[in-house]
Amino acid sequence: MRFVVGTYRLALAAITFVALFWAPSTGVTFHLTDYVYFTNQSNLLLALVMTWAGVAAFAGRPGPSAWLLGAVTLFILITGLVSYFILAPAPPGQEVARSVSRTTSWCTGSRPSRPSCTSC
Repeated sequence: MRFVVGTYRLALAAITFVALFWAPSTGVTFHLTDYVYFTNQSNLLLALVMTWAGVAAFAGRPGPSAWLLGAVTLFILITGLVSYFILAPAPPGQEVARSVSRTTSWCTGSRPSRPSCTSC
């Protein structure tokens, strides 16, 4: 069982590191200014803690404490829920413009018009 858990944790860490540092258009990049956002911070923390937990599982040593694993799980859950329920997907290259327009409409209280359903 230790092998399965360790493999899962290291695979999750590897996928998270790839998602954080590699982009198809630019390759491997690292800009410190990208890590001021909670999304990137929580993903980096997940990758580090899962690497630690995976190595500890293979070595048979105690891994991160339960409160740390719980905190990382909560951070990733918050990130995922905000991404799913609040942020709308934007076409490539339009993320900033859409974000500014959504923030402006939220601050002013105006809602974008929704298309009406005539067959409902």
